[in-house]
Amino acid sequence: LSRPDLAGNLDQQIRTGLQRIYTRQNPDGGWGWFANEESNPYISSYVLFGLTAAHRAGYTVDLDVMKRGAEFLRHQLQDPGQLQGYKLNQQAFFVYVLENYAVGN
Repeated sequence: LSRPDLAGNLDQQIRTGLQRIYTRQNPDGGWGWFANEESNPYISSYVLFGLTAAHRAGYTVDLDVMKRGAEFLRHQLQDPGQLQGYKLNQQAFFVYVLENYAVGN
């Protein structure tokens, strides 16, 4: 970062954000739009995408949280031949996120 004032707080901000993500993970491994809400596959895919990026950037990420998130997302995969439109796009994103997760672990 070219802004030392931001760079100085970056590590702490990421650690704080990771803790929030951990505490908001549902028992099924996914995340909802808000804390204590039903898991949403789309939100869960973005969370796993972000956790994977943080892990690859060298931050200490709870691998069990990531594993449970990946398992939740794997259970959301559907036969692409049965889908159309945005549902097909979502499934493609889920596969992309899972592939990035798998390559990084």
